[in-house]
Amino acid sequence: MKHLFLALLILALCLSFCLWSGSYIRRTVAEPLSTLRLARTHADGGDFDRAYDAVEKASQQWQRREAVYCVLMHHDETDGVTRDLAVLREQARRGEADDFADTCAQLITQLQHLRALQLPSAGNIF
Repeated sequence: MKHLFLALLILALCLSFCLWSGSYIRRTVAEPLSTLRLARTHADGGDFDRAYDAVEKASQQWQRREAVYCVLMHHDETDGVTRDLAVLREQARRGEADDFADTCAQLITQLQHLRALQLPSAGNIF
């Protein structure tokens, strides 16, 4: 009987960790996502100084939690976001409107996808 309770306890702990990690990623990825949307708005208005500042803030928000993200997500996903943030920062610094818009849209889509992967659904489980 003790073995059954121990197995149920381990199962409950694993399930709790999975639910917590999904919630954590969804909540924390929302910060750089909203900041990137703000950067896109500034860039659309031609204000690349403020767009650069917003991208820098989004990059700091991402890097502050990157160690946790690397534990909870695939490294290629986290590395892709880090790489695209660096590219986006450089495009904002140079004022490259078309490239900035494309990269920013791609990065926003990527972050939305990372958040969607954390939803408990049959497609994400099987």
